[in-house]
Amino acid sequence: MPPLSSKVDNVTGYEIKVYAPNGEEVSYEGDSFIPDREGTYTITYTAKNGSAKVAEKSTLVTVLPQEAPKLTIKQNLDNTVWQYGKTYQLPSVLAVDNLTKDPYCEMKVFDSQGKEAKVSGGKITPTTGGFYTIQYTAWDDLGNKGETTARIYCTEETEISAFETPQLMSMFTMTDDNKNVVTWELSHNTDKAYTYANSEGSLKAHFDVAAKESWPGVNLMGSSFAHANLFDSEYDGIRFKFYLEGNISPRQDIWVFVYSDGDAASSNYVEARFNLNNTSEFGLNRWLEFSLFKEELAMKMNTNTGVSFDGKSIYRIRIWTVLEEEGDYLNMYLDNFEYFNE
Repeated sequence: MPPLSSKVDNVTGYEIKVYAPNGEEVSYEGDSFIPDREGTYTITYTAKNGSAKVAEKSTLVTVLPQEAPKLTIKQNLDNTVWQYGKTYQLPSVLAVDNLTKDPYCEMKVFDSQGKEAKVSGGKITPTTGGFYTIQYTAWDDLGNKGETTARIYCTEETEISAFETPQLMSMFTMTDDNKNVVTWELSHNTDKAYTYANSEGSLKAHFDVAAKESWPGVNLMGSSFAHANLFDSEYDGIRFKFYLEGNISPRQDIWVFVYSDGDAASSNYVEARFNLNNTSEFGLNRWLEFSLFKEELAMKMNTNTGVSFDGKSIYRIRIWTVLEEEGDYLNMYLDNFEYFNE
C-alpha cells in the first residue's frame, strides 16, 4: 500500500495523512477515505524509523463535482416539421461529462398520445399527427443521469399546414415580384378572431403599399408537400381557408397561381391561374375556402406552349393579389392547407 520503496534503509513503519482542500486533516479507514467537498486533496506518506522521519512523499487527488452529463441536441429544430408517413433521421445529441469521456446515451420517442414510437437505425416514420417528443438520457460511470427533450410537429395524414405551431411557417415565403414597393410581414397569428374554427394558429400576411400597382403574394413550395404530384396521389385536390381584412375593395382580386416549373423558359412550364373572387360569398372579414381540383388543374395549359399540367408535379403555389393605390393595406390570413377527397 505505501508508495515508498521498501528498500529504504532503517524503515520500521509508515504514517499516512490525508488533507482536505482547506488544509484540514481528513480521517480515513483502511486504505480509503470519503471526500466531503470538491477540490484537491493531499495524501502524504512518511517512512519512519521509530519516531524519526526517514523519507516522505505526497500525491494529489482531485475530487470533481458530482454532475450529471450535459446534453446538447446537434440540430437546430426551429424550422423542423415532419410529414405523416415519411421517414426521418432523428437528431443526434452530444453528451459531455466531467468524469466520463463517453457517457452512455439512450433515446426514446413518444407520439402525441404519449405512446412510445418505433425507432429503427436512428430513424422514425411517424404514423400519427401532432407533436412528437424525443427524450434523450445519458449516464456517467457514477450513475449520474442527464436528460433533455425535443419536440417536433408532424402533420396529420391529409394536412399540409394547419399552423398549429410556428414551425409550419417555414413552408411559406413572400414576394412582390421584385417591384420593391410593398412592405410586408409574414407572421404566425394566434389571435383566435383570425384562426379558422378557433384553431391554435394561422398564417398572417400583412401588406402595406408604398406606391401604385404592387403585386404581393405568398408562396408555398411543392417541395414542402407530402404529395407534390397530385396526379400520382389518391387525393382529389388541395384546399385551404383564407380571410381578408384591410382598406381594400370587398371584391379585391385574389388569385391562386400554380406552377409546374421554376423556369418560365422551360418546355414543361405551366402557370395555371384561378380567380378566388368569382363566387357570390366572396368578401372581406369572413372565412372563405378555395379548392384546387386536380382534374381541373389537368385541363390548364400554358397559353404559349400548349403544355398541359396533367402528370406534372406542383413546383409552387402562389396566392397573389394586386394592390392598386398608395396607402392600401391588406391582411391575408391563411389556414388549414390540406389534401381532400370529395
